[in-house]
Amino acid sequence: MGKVAVAGGSSGLGRTMVDALEAAKTHDYIILSRKATGPKTRAVDYSDVNSLTSLLESEQVDTVISMLPIDNDESGQAQLNLIAAAERSTCTKRFLPSEFGMVYTKEYVSCFTLARYMIWLTTYQQHRPCPFLPMEAQSSRRP
Repeated sequence: MGKVAVAGGSSGLGRTMVDALEAAKTHDYIILSRKATGPKTRAVDYSDVNSLTSLLESEQVDTVISMLPIDNDESGQAQLNLIAAAERSTCTKRFLPSEFGMVYTKEYVSCFTLARYMIWLTTYQQHRPCPFLPMEAQSSRRP
């Protein structure tokens, strides 16, 4: 049973993910948040890739689920830093980015902050094979 880290799991959609993990009881999990609010919550600085990497390794996190609301440059960069930390971590095998229900194209960049980061992520994935892919990208790479 792998350990899951839910970034942004303290409220909103992230809290719903945490509630589902708690109900399923199939995975141990921690919540990554800017403030530690409970026994399963770890206070993190999303601007510090090295400390994020250390946390993922010390907690033996297998999978990171990003539920961060990407609505400004700070949160977009936070997710990019979390991706970098997951990639550096020797125990983290999967990263699920915060991308919900939209096809991101360059036309949306001026309207949606998230579009800029999702286009970057898609470009990154095309040039560098890594296990941190959205499910649709993984299925297109399967033989």
